Amino acid sequence: MSYTENITKLHRGLTPIYPEQDRLNFGPQLRGDIRLLLQDDSYLEFNTIDTDGTVWVISDIDGWWNLAEASIPDVERGFGDGSFEVSGRFLARDLTIKGSILVTKNTRSQIDLISAEARDRLTLAFNLVKNGAFLIVDEDVYKRASFVRLSGRPDISTVNSRGRIDFSIGLRAVDPIKYEWIESEFSQTSIYNGRYNIEIAGIEKTGQAETDFRLYDFDEGRGYDSYEAVRAYAGNTNTVISYPSKVNILNRGNNLVYCYFRVVGPLYGPATIINSTTGQTININSPSTTQVTNYYTSGNTKNTFNVGQSGTLPRVLAADQFLDIDTKTREVRAGLYVDGVATQGEASNRGLLDPFIDWIYLQPGTNKIEFADSGAEFEETTATLEIYWRSGWIG
Repeated sequence: MSYTENITKLHRGLTPIYPEQDRLNFGPQLRGDIRLLLQDDSYLEFNTIDTDGTVWVISDIDGWWNLAEASIPDVERGFGDGSFEVSGRFLARDLTIKGSILVTKNTRSQIDLISAEARDRLTLAFNLVKNGAFLIVDEDVYKRASFVRLSGRPDISTVNSRGRIDFSIGLRAVDPIKYEWIESEFSQTSIYNGRYNIEIAGIEKTGQAETDFRLYDFDEGRGYDSYEAVRAYAGNTNTVISYPSKVNILNRGNNLVYCYFRVVGPLYGPATIINSTTGQTININSPSTTQVTNYYTSGNTKNTFNVGQSGTLPRVLAADQFLDIDTKTREVRAGLYVDGVATQGEASNRGLLDPFIDWIYLQPGTNKIEFADSGAEFEETTATLEIYWRSGWIG
């Protein structure tokens, strides 16, 4: 290619095709695609016009579109040049959200009133020191969210007589992963406080000795009709041998994510949860005739309960009990259903698992999960496994 042709292509790539069309298509867009979910479950929506006719525009979220800052230790070799090859980690994600509030009223009294109300609403929403909020951004086909708190003093200032307010607010997401946000009633009632792990998957009960892994995709819900239908049964009532239930869990992101397991009794034990894609295994111990206690608080009353069932046929969990395993925080707690409501115990039940286990994560793409209860071979009623997770991105 000649020098003239190279220069021509260079300049062509630096010029807009249709300047006026580009201004409309790539300038500020009012699509309501950035929101802040507050503690009272209300939203502060940006890139939109509110009921007062005020325009809320975000010009940029610095730090959102890139990789989070990395920390890779430098371990010198000591006996030669260079350093040892070591893996690092991502640090917290620091963000700066920049934008403007444009008041469209015509009279001075209306401008003063609406501008003051908008400023109060903005400052109240970003009062994120003792409480945090979820920043939700519609990036592409997926909504992605991070839990953020305030970092530093916000810069909020009125810049002209029409009541325009410009702001630049620093935020910090201690978890650098951006998680998929799924709008559903179920997402608001997730057992996981961070609301990261709202998808639920499992396997239908089957009488076949060998069964292929089936893909569970939240969007398509292939093979499942409802949340109640997507439970993983650990036993098999149609054959003498108990074969493990299997399912494919899909992490659509580009980064590993941890998950939340809830095992609902009766669980006879010993039992295993395996991510056969990564080789990670969680072993639940054999039942013991010595029961473990836990408690929950209702009002000012401390209520204790025994985990498991003793007697001639001891069980790890009774029929009205469950075991929650959070692989991110590495917490294990038993619970029970009180008047039909799942009530988690306040004490740790880490002792119900083996001392050495893998805290299972989901790698990007498909993960094959197996669940089996060795003690449920001849039982008609067996445990179920619920899996909660969200796809995650680091970039």
